[in-house]
Amino acid sequence: RVAEVGLKHNPDDLVTLMRFHQLEMFAGDREAAKALLVKALEFVPHAVDPRIRLVQMLLDEGDPEAGLKVALKGVELAPDATSLLVAAGKAYMDARQPAEAVAIFRQVAERLPRSEEANFLLGQAAIAAGDTDTAKGALDIVLSENNEHQAAMVLRAELALDDRDLESAKNLVGQLDRIAPDNTMVVRFRGRLAALERRVDDAISELARLAEKNPTTEAINKVADAQLMAGRGDDAVATLDKWLEKYPHDEVVRYRLADIYGAMGQWSEARVRYAKVLERLPDSAITLNNSLGP
Repeated sequence: RVAEVGLKHNPDDLVTLMRFHQLEMFAGDREAAKALLVKALEFVPHAVDPRIRLVQMLLDEGDPEAGLKVALKGVELAPDATSLLVAAGKAYMDARQPAEAVAIFRQVAERLPRSEEANFLLGQAAIAAGDTDTAKGALDIVLSENNEHQAAMVLRAELALDDRDLESAKNLVGQLDRIAPDNTMVVRFRGRLAALERRVDDAISELARLAEKNPTTEAINKVADAQLMAGRGDDAVATLDKWLEKYPHDEVVRYRLADIYGAMGQWSEARVRYAKVLERLPDSAITLNNSLGP
């Protein structure tokens, strides 16, 4: 009530507007809160705090284009405000324009060369843009400043595994393993590392562990595929049979089981399995074609 009175007497006072904005947010009236931010920027266009808050509200509402427009206007009016550059970069990311986000976050990192946040944001954007060299450089800076930055460690480990950089991958996955050995992502990394090092049994064990922690169709099919590629076709069949006992309506796994029988040269059994899929999915032309065999 005091803020409302103050607003009536000082409608163009930025401090009063922002206090009233906070009250509207506490009250849960986001539209009123947003309107106050717009009004604040009408009176003081170069104000940084209300503009950043407005950008974040627009991004939270799923309107990155509007958020980007507000952020870029702020960068134009207050070019020295690094926080507005960060807001613009985040808006570019939400708008699925990672290359533009990289350009923005690179400016931020140039202003704050040892900043963990700036370089992490640059690394994230660079990965999204497919610029892995920039991503690796930025993430390496983050880890040089804070060797326990888990999010940066995860992204950098992924890049090392993608590059088949065994030395870096072993170091990063080892660190993550010590910090969070049961984390699903870490388990997946251990499996990928084992596969790169041709430790087939270890890779399969990690894939199986991942499927236990995250029981999805994709995960269990990866276990079976790895077993088949390792020459353990019977194990692959057993893995999928066990899954189907628990999830009898998973037709994707049932179809994969038929494929595995076919890959093993057991076409009579494969046809039986394809037939079961066709009973449930009679319009599946792919299944019908595969069921005909070689």
